Amino acid sequence: VKTPEMLAEVAEAAARLDGAKDVTLTTGSPNRSDRGASYMVRCAEAISERSGLPIQVQIEPPDDFSWFATLKDAGTEALGLHLETFDADVLARVAPGKAAQGIDYYLKAWEAAVEVFGPGQVSTYLILGLGETKESVLAGCKAAIERGVYPFVVPLRPSPGSLLSAKRPPSPEYMREVYEEVAPLIAEA
Repeated sequence: VKTPEMLAEVAEAAARLDGAKDVTLTTGSPNRSDRGASYMVRCAEAISERSGLPIQVQIEPPDDFSWFATLKDAGTEALGLHLETFDADVLARVAPGKAAQGIDYYLKAWEAAVEVFGPGQVSTYLILGLGETKESVLAGCKAAIERGVYPFVVPLRPSPGSLLSAKRPPSPEYMREVYEEVAPLIAEA
């Protein structure tokens, strides 16, 4: 396990030696009420102090949304609350922990996070190719955009050996179809 100080040292060296321009921190799916926010706060503080690099933190919504302000105060400039899919059945199959929190909980978390970080500074990922419908993707993008959340729509790229390794990425045609409908929504917002 890396300490916040070790991460700060790495960030500072990456900026100085390799020209790194920002830092993204992610927690995965810790089974705690703060979803890793307390650790991310310590990391953001150390990295911000040592390197001054802009920081994005990616976490699952914590039980207490006041963590969003604490993260911002620690130096976090952007927040990722990634739902992965807006299709409840697909979510239950591929991300049961997120499904247990529920889509409505994510909507509330997005709203609370945007109040702290501002429109466009909170993001979510929606992954295509998990078995979702195009309609669910568009509904998810609209829900995010209406709340000031930037939806990153990305294709599934399963890692060898992962639980989804047998899944095929979505076709370029499907991706284009979805992008052609989502892009104007983002541009308008």
